[in-house]
Amino acid sequence: EIRAEDSEKLYQENGGLSVARNTGIDVSTGEYLLFVDADDIIHYDMVYFLHSSLIETMADLSFCRYQIFSIDEEIKMRNIEEYRAEYITGREAVMRMYSEDCADYVITCGKLYKRTYFNKLRFPVGKRHEDEFVTYQVLYYLKKCVFIDTAMYYYRMNKNSITHCIELKNYLDTIEALEDRLDFLSRCKDNELYDMTLKAFELYLIRAINYIFNYNIRHKELDLDIAGSLKEKFRNRLENEVRISNIDKLSKIRFKLFLINRRFYCVLMEILGLGK
Repeated sequence: EIRAEDSEKLYQENGGLSVARNTGIDVSTGEYLLFVDADDIIHYDMVYFLHSSLIETMADLSFCRYQIFSIDEEIKMRNIEEYRAEYITGREAVMRMYSEDCADYVITCGKLYKRTYFNKLRFPVGKRHEDEFVTYQVLYYLKKCVFIDTAMYYYRMNKNSITHCIELKNYLDTIEALEDRLDFLSRCKDNELYDMTLKAFELYLIRAINYIFNYNIRHKELDLDIAGSLKEKFRNRLENEVRISNIDKLSKIRFKLFLINRRFYCVLMEILGLGK
């Protein structure tokens, strides 16, 4: 239950999701932070379960699964009598950002943070997929996280939402976020996570480049120089760091093939079932 005297409404010009979150962080005075996007719904016991599990286990962070629902769908909440809790390190949580259930770990929402984690950290303004820039930085150094294996955060999927629309900016911002993560992991000398991130970097680069070429076939509006700069960006990353990385030889060969012949690379990826 939230008492009126413990809450405060803030009004500001719409500057996007990151601006709203950053404002909330700036004016917050409590011990914890919890982010809920405007269109979404949380289970009436979510905060209780996240807070109690955090306190009882002396963990650094607690979070739960999320569930997608459509804009015209009604969420029917049920009482949660019991749930399965898993204890992992923050680094393990970052590693799971590359799993099939990656969204549970990437999204900022559905997590209870200590406010001090955001003393020097803010969300990037003007970027899409801002969670990709921030969440891993919070998680990586945490020694103990409690993951509640029950959906208590309900994400409303709007067909016009940023995450649902496929546009070049979505790809470019994700690529930039992955570049930042590569630099972060390089400083941490974490070769295993670096290599996993590099593969994700490759995937989004080829998606962006294919989007540019396919879009130009239909509309001839996008600048093909963007595709060239993306390819050069990957070439620099490959030449400067992959040579000393522990990444497997097959991946290195695949990376080089991408740089030599984009179309043949795409055909090969489709044959291998990796082109989606």
